[in-house]
Amino acid sequence: MRILCVLLLVLPLLTLGIFMLVPLEHTLRCSMLISASAPVAMAASLFGKTYGTDYLFSTRATAVSTIFSALTIPAMVALCQLLGG
Repeated sequence: MRILCVLLLVLPLLTLGIFMLVPLEHTLRCSMLISASAPVAMAASLFGKTYGTDYLFSTRATAVSTIFSALTIPAMVALCQLLGG
């Protein structure tokens, strides 16, 4: 579950920090932050099934990250709005 924390919180915050240093339009910055905050891809489960690894774990991780992203995406957008004006 630590990896989900990194994917849903730390990575978008790091991305936002980098975006604040780059001269981007505010709308573009927030739009790109949404994609960085998105849940992990379902393709991970498909690759796990194809290559004979523990695809059930990746399916659960995808489900959990999708549920948590319902909280983290609005929080990241609100932070972007707060920082970007």
